[in-house]
Parts: sequence; C-alpha cells; structure tokens
Amino acid sequence: MNYVKEEMKLLNMKKVRVYQSNPHLRNGHTVFEIEKELSIDEKVSFIDSQLDGIATYLIELFTKWDSEKDSLPQGQNRTPKMVSKKAWIRKNDTRGILNNDYSVGSYSLFGTGHRRMELVCPATEYGYSLAYTGKHIAEQWFHDLLEKLYREEKKHFADNDPFTIKLNKVKELGDRYGIFHSKEINDIVWNSKKDVKEANLDAYIKAYEKLKKATNEIEAELHNTLDIEKIEEDGE
Repeated sequence: MNYVKEEMKLLNMKKVRVYQSNPHLRNGHTVFEIEKELSIDEKVSFIDSQLDGIATYLIELFTKWDSEKDSLPQGQNRTPKMVSKKAWIRKNDTRGILNNDYSVGSYSLFGTGHRRMELVCPATEYGYSLAYTGKHIAEQWFHDLLEKLYREEKKHFADNDPFTIKLNKVKELGDRYGIFHSKEINDIVWNSKKDVKEANLDAYIKAYEKLKKATNEIEAELHNTLDIEKIEEDGE
C-alpha cells in the first residue's frame, strides 16, 4: 500500500459498515473499504512502515508473553503475580511501549488505549465492541491508523484548499468583528455553513479587511492621543 498524504485517498474513500454484537452507542461501526481488501500481513507491513516496525514488534512481544506467562509465579487468581509481570515487561519491552506503573501491560496506539497484551482485539473497558473485537489486534491497529491519517488529510485539505481557506477566514473575521445582521455570515460563523458562493466570500473578506484597517487606524490614533496626554500630565 503506497500512501501519500497529499493525494488524500482516505478523504475520498468510501466507508462501509461493519456490525458487532455490542456496538458502542450506535448500530455498528464504519471502516474504510480498503480494510476489506488488504490481508493481515499487508496491514502489518503498512503499520510498520508508518511507525518504525511497531506492529511486528508488538506482535512478537505479545506472542512471547502468551508463551511464557504461565511459567511465571502465579497469584491466587492463577495469573502472573504483578511483580513478576512488571519484571517480565522490564526485561522484554526494550522499546518501553507498555505501561509498567499504572495499569501494567496497557498501551496506546494511534489514539486507542488497550488494556492488555493480547493478539485478539478485546472490547473496551466498558464492554463495548471496537470495530474488530474478536479478531486479530492488528486489524484494529490498522483501522485506528487510517482514522489518524484521515484526520491529517482533512487538516491538510483545510490548510491548502483555496475555498476552505477563504471560508475559515470569513469565520475568523466574523467571530472577531461581528456579523452585522448578515444571516449568511451568521451561518458561516456559528453553524459551519459551507454552501456559500466563493464570490460572496471574496466580498466579505474585502469588507472585513477594510474594517480591520480602519479599526487599526483608530486604535493607533487613540494610542497617540493617550501618549500625548501622558506627556502633558508628566510635564505639569
């Protein structure tokens, strides 16, 4: 998978719905269509390319944990004692990704927190399903990475698209200087209206720039007047 943020592939990619038995506050989840097309190995490879081999590292680490955890000293609930678990993490997590103080063994990746060192994607701590609960954890990592890249593409578009730049400028100027009883400016500033003629945006910006210039001139004149008054007061 070749990825270039400037091509904004994710921003224009279709999303498809997936259903889980216990979805989080909605009827299922949506995923990018490419998630249905790539193999798990291709997903791991892409994640690795984006973050210094992180997926392969964690998969190998969790596989090692799964094979060794039963040989560690066990507590009353037949799970490794906390002191043994911490020691194992200190020895094996050479990149320091896992939490070894509070919520031992937890980690965060691409904006999603995970509580345990598991190769199977769990539900959240509140019992809600993630997009890939019950499947290989790398499926969820890949989904979360795409969501992160999607947000970056969206920001890139907003920062570089001429129309969006003008729209944001009107929103900023309207918020600063007022909307002057204009319904359209009001909708742009407070309701995030986007269906606006570009010619209107140009006219609004031109008018606001005149207002900005006049305001700056008045402020400068006031400052000069105040400075003169202070000099006269000091001279008395």
